Amino acid sequence: MADYINAETGDYSVSAYFGGKDTEGYRKYKEGKAQGKWKDLNDYIAKKPSTEEQFADNLIKEQQKLIKEQTSFLEQYTKNNPFVFDEELARQSATQEYEPYYQELLSDYVQNVEQQRTSIQDDRKLQQELKAFEEGAATRDLMRAVSQAEEGYAGAGMFFSGNKARAVGERQVESQIAGEKRDTLYNAGETARQRQEQGLDIEEQRRRRDIAREQESAIEGGILQRESEAIKQYNVPFVQAYNRRFDPGSISGYMVPEGLRY
Repeated sequence: MADYINAETGDYSVSAYFGGKDTEGYRKYKEGKAQGKWKDLNDYIAKKPSTEEQFADNLIKEQQKLIKEQTSFLEQYTKNNPFVFDEELARQSATQEYEPYYQELLSDYVQNVEQQRTSIQDDRKLQQELKAFEEGAATRDLMRAVSQAEEGYAGAGMFFSGNKARAVGERQVESQIAGEKRDTLYNAGETARQRQEQGLDIEEQRRRRDIAREQESAIEGGILQRESEAIKQYNVPFVQAYNRRFDPGSISGYMVPEGLRY
């Protein structure tokens, strides 16, 4: 520090401090003094930033400048080369890819349901035929029993007696009770078959809905996949142009937008 002191006045020598009047430091000192930033060399020394502060300040300024250049480059590049993605075309492509698979799932399920419905219908038809056969057999049995009773009482000379009427009536009541029992059993079976059919209808509706949702989800995923691939293709020349303009290893604090990154 003693080398900068004027021997006659005891003050700091400005030119000696800056290494001469032709240096950049001396020029900036004079400009700052003219602008009122400091009064003299002593004031300048007291106010000047440290080497670390100068380095940090210069680094920040350089980074800000680089970020501005990079941002300007990106804006100009995307303006000259806008990213275009045909979502409707991508939807058609994804639909063609995924729809056959989910339609096959639905077809297999519906085929299985139809087989169950056919089994229920076959059982219904069988039960109807059995019921008709039993009703016909019961009618014939009743008619035979009544005829035999009438013949028996007629042979005994009691055709118009109360005993004959009572015997015939008992046979008719027995036939009626048997018929009601058959109807009850058939109706119970039919109720169970109808519930099975309703259950199949409800389950089919749910399955159709679920498969439709799964298909739509797959298609949406296919659209996103195609968009991602398109972005990557778009990004290749951008990254090449960026790397030609800027140092790929530079640390600027600037990040390429996510949509334009791999």
